[in-house]
Amino acid sequence: MKSLVELNHGDTEHHSALVYVSAKELERVAITPRSYVQFSCPSLHLSACCQVRLSEENSNAWITEIEPQMHGKQVYVQALPSHRLATIDHLHLEWVPTTDHAALPAPPLGLMLDAIVQDGMLWKCKWFGTEYGQYRCHIFPKVILDECIVGVVGKSTQLSLSGHPNVAGFHLENVSSHSSVMSQSIINLCEVVMPQIMDNVPCSVLLQGALGSGKMHAIRQLAKDLNSNLLILDATLTTAVDIVPILKSCFNAAIAMQPAIICMPHIDMSFPRSLGATGGGNERRIIDLCFWLHTLSNTKHKVAVVCTIVDASILHPKVLACFNEELTMQVTSLQFRRELLAFFAKGDLLAINDTAAIDSMLIQSGHQPSDIAILARNLSLSTHFEQLSTNRSNLKGLQVSVPNVHWDDIGGAADVKQSLQEMVVWPFEKPEIFTRMGITPPIGLILYGPPGTGKTMLAKAAATATACNFLNVTASDILSSEFGASEKALAHIFQTAKAMSPCIVFIDEFQSIFASRSGGGRIGSSLASQLLQEMDGLKALGNSMLQSVFVLAATNCLDAIDEAFLQPGRFENILYVGYPDADGRKQILELHQRKMKWHSSVQIDKLVETTEGLSAAEITSVVQTAGLLSIMRNLEVDEDAFDQALLQVWQRHLPINQNQNQ
Repeated sequence: MKSLVELNHGDTEHHSALVYVSAKELERVAITPRSYVQFSCPSLHLSACCQVRLSEENSNAWITEIEPQMHGKQVYVQALPSHRLATIDHLHLEWVPTTDHAALPAPPLGLMLDAIVQDGMLWKCKWFGTEYGQYRCHIFPKVILDECIVGVVGKSTQLSLSGHPNVAGFHLENVSSHSSVMSQSIINLCEVVMPQIMDNVPCSVLLQGALGSGKMHAIRQLAKDLNSNLLILDATLTTAVDIVPILKSCFNAAIAMQPAIICMPHIDMSFPRSLGATGGGNERRIIDLCFWLHTLSNTKHKVAVVCTIVDASILHPKVLACFNEELTMQVTSLQFRRELLAFFAKGDLLAINDTAAIDSMLIQSGHQPSDIAILARNLSLSTHFEQLSTNRSNLKGLQVSVPNVHWDDIGGAADVKQSLQEMVVWPFEKPEIFTRMGITPPIGLILYGPPGTGKTMLAKAAATATACNFLNVTASDILSSEFGASEKALAHIFQTAKAMSPCIVFIDEFQSIFASRSGGGRIGSSLASQLLQEMDGLKALGNSMLQSVFVLAATNCLDAIDEAFLQPGRFENILYVGYPDADGRKQILELHQRKMKWHSSVQIDKLVETTEGLSAAEITSVVQTAGLLSIMRNLEVDEDAFDQALLQVWQRHLPINQNQNQ
C-alpha cells in the first residue's frame, strides 16, 4: 500500500541509504523500523530505496540524503517485502571526487551490512562526524525489481572499492559513450578476444605498441563492442606496492561483473624484467599474477585480461609466458588517418576543401593516433592552413620527410633524370596507363656509381616529383647486435613505408647492408633474405598511387650485391650515375652562381675545364671553399679564390704519394 509523505533533506549518520522518521509517522503509514521502503515521485520519474531508522524528533517529515531532487516534495512510500529483495553477490563502489577529496579517508565498508542499494545510486558515508566522501554503486549481477535494479548487502556480498586516492587498486571505466574509428589493430584485437569471450573461454592478451599508438583506445573499443565492464588496474602499481590483495580483489570483481575485461596499462612497471633479481620477496607478485591467469584459464568465465606494453622484451619472462596471445599495434594506413582526423577535428575540416592538402598534412604529421590528435587540435586552434604546426612522431629513428628537391636543382645527369621519370615518376603519376597496357610497374631501382655523384639528390628529386614521402634508410637504422633485431627493424621500415604510402624507400650504401649471401655472414644473409621477402610482398599492393612503395638503392660497388636482387620483379632497373660531363659541370656551376656574388673576372668555361674529373659533390666543395676564402677577405668570389679552392680540393683528393712528390 502506498502512502503520501514529505521527503526532506538532512544529514544522516552512518550512510545515505537510510531514512529517519518518527515512530508516530511510521505508525501512520504502517511501516516498522529497519524495514526497507521505496519512494517514488511520478512527476519527476524518480524512485529511491532506503532502510527505515527511528528518529528522535517528533515530526512528520522523512529525513534522508538520497535523491536531492525529491527533497521538499510530496512523494509516495511503500514497504518492500524482504523476501523479494535479493542479496547482492558483488557490490562495487566507484569513488566520485569532491572539492576536498584529498583529505577524505576510505570508508568503513562494514557500515553497508544490511543496507539496501540501488544500482547507480550515489552513496555517501558519515560516521561519528567524519565524512568519507561519496561513491557510485554498481551491483553485479543486475537483478531487476519493479523496473529498478536493487538488492541488499549481506554477509556473503563481495565488496570492492576503486578510484579513491588513498586506496591503490583498480577502477571501473564507463565505455558506453566511447566512440572511435575502426583500425586494423582494433579488428585484430576483437578477432582474438571476441570468439573466446562468447564461448566462455577466458583469454589473456599482451598488446604491444609505441606510446601514442592507441592501445588503450583499442581496449576501450573492445569493451564497448563486447558490452562488457572494463576494469583498469592502476599504472602506478610499482614494485614498492603490495599488489597481491589488489589482484585478488580485481579478479574476483571481474568474475562477478562478467563479461569483463581486466586491463593493466604498462604492465612492465609492475613486472619489469629485473624483478626478483636482487631478492626482497618480489617473486610473490609474479607467482600471484601467474596463479590468477592460470586459474582464470581453467574456468568458464567471460573474462579477458588485456595488458599493454611498449616493448615485450622488458617484461619479466615468467609473466610474458602466461599470456595466450601477443599482438602488436599496426602502423596506421592513410585512409584510417583521414577518418581519424575527421573524427577528431569534426567541423574544423570544412574550411579546408583541398583533399591533397589534408593528405599532405597527414603524411607529414606522423602515423600514430596521438599525432593525428595533435594535428586536429592545431586545426581547431588555427584558422589558416599555412599556420598549422604539427609534431612528427619518432619512428624508431627513421626520418620520414617530404623532400623539396626538384630536377632543376641538380646539374647534369640528364639521361639519369629522364630514366628516373620514366621508371619512378610515371607509375605514380599515370597508373591507369600501366593498368590499361597490362604492365606491372617496377618496384625497385639501383643507382650505382662513385661517391658524390648525386645519387641521394636524384632520389629526393624523384620523391618530390611524385609528391611521395621519402624514407632515408642507413645502416644504423637496421643493423643491431641483438639477435633478430635487425630483421625486425627492416620489417618495421617496410611496415612504416606501406602506412606512409605513397613512399619511396631510399637505402644508401646498399652493399654494406645487403651483401652477397654467400659471403655476407649470418646477419647479411638473413637481412638479404628478409629484404627479398619484403620486396616480393610489395607486388601485392597494386598500382594505386595511395598504396605504392618504391625502393631506391644506391651503391658504390654493384658486384658486391647478391644476384637475387637483380632478378625481374625486384631491382630490375640499374642506372649508372657517373662524373658530370662538361654540360653537367657547367649547369652545376651556374646553379651556384645564382646564389653567390661572383666577380666579373670569373669565367665559367674555364672552371668547367679545370673541374674535369671532379664529382658533383667535389665541384660544390670548390665553390663553397672559394666562397669562404672570399668572406675572410670581404670580397666577391673572384678567379683567385677559385684557383686556391681548386688547389685545396685537388690536393685533398690526390693520392698521398703524389702530394709528397709535388
